[in-house]
Amino acid sequence: MLIVCNGMIRSGSTLQYNLVCSLLEKMGVGVGNGSIHPSRWDEFQQQFEDWAKADTIHAIKSHDLIPNQAEMAASGQLLTCYIYRDLKEVAVSTQRMFVWARDKDSLLDILDRAIATYFEIKNMENTIWQRYEDVVIDLEVAVQTLAKGIGLNPSDKIVAAIAQQWSIENVKQKMKRFERYKLFREISYFIRNKIGIKNTNIGRLMRQMKVPEYLLFNVDSQSLLLSEHISKEAVAVEQNKNKLDLELDNIISERYQDWFLDAGYQS
Repeated sequence: MLIVCNGMIRSGSTLQYNLVCSLLEKMGVGVGNGSIHPSRWDEFQQQFEDWAKADTIHAIKSHDLIPNQAEMAASGQLLTCYIYRDLKEVAVSTQRMFVWARDKDSLLDILDRAIATYFEIKNMENTIWQRYEDVVIDLEVAVQTLAKGIGLNPSDKIVAAIAQQWSIENVKQKMKRFERYKLFREISYFIRNKIGIKNTNIGRLMRQMKVPEYLLFNVDSQSLLLSEHISKEAVAVEQNKNKLDLELDNIISERYQDWFLDAGYQS
């Protein structure tokens, strides 16, 4: 079976992916295979299908739906894990994390894509839904929810160990190794907003320019964590909304009114 962690951007998708991977590994039933960028989906399409048919469970992370995801989910070969968050908190966190997203149009493009994916997944079968606000309050319950959806029955000891492993305090310790990502963010902002190249894979462009990767960013290939992945406000889930400027706050409220209603948040 293939598990795709499709969570909304800046909403705990990496945390959810790591909880899933830890469950698979500790129960001895599967492995995590990291994040695969959409630009590589053509070369991975057969691999996706092979993972879906395998007895071993494989997990990947992607903010976008992979090819034929709905069909594989309907056949029972694929399970989607989706985590989401108050969209106004998503907006603030995205602008903090990605310098180029501080441009209003760029941010709205990101949110448009996230909302489109949300509603696509709403129409799919075989999905585990989690809210970021609930997950960070009680990681053990979050692990149990994922385990039940996957069809696993871990002991209380395993559940507690996974929750401790991926607690905010422990994750922040892991993040300290990835400070170089800050330079990558600044270069991305310059390319997208000063030069005007918006629709490109910045990481690939940097490699084509032969910029040493160790100067750009240092991402843990297993956990997918990078510098500042969790903000200082990570546990203050109701504070970020107040950091939006009034114009953008109103735009988001009106533009995504249907989503706020569907997801149960106050616009």
